[in-house]
Amino acid sequence: MMLRYLIDQILSSNSWNLGRETKQALPLIKSFGNRSAHNRRFIAKKQDIDKIVPGLRVVADEMLHLAGLK
Repeated sequence: MMLRYLIDQILSSNSWNLGRETKQALPLIKSFGNRSAHNRRFIAKKQDIDKIVPGLRVVADEMLHLAGLK
């Protein structure tokens, strides 16, 4: 199953009850991951990663909480 499909399903479902910041961060994190994995000429640099770290932290915390691991 493609990550894009999973993110679309999570964002469209009300049962997850995600916060606004998580909803905004998920597509951005996926976009950077996609470019880094599939684009031969794109190499994420520290300043690229620094831009998404706050959103990554929010997403990770919220997912861990929803999974009952935090």
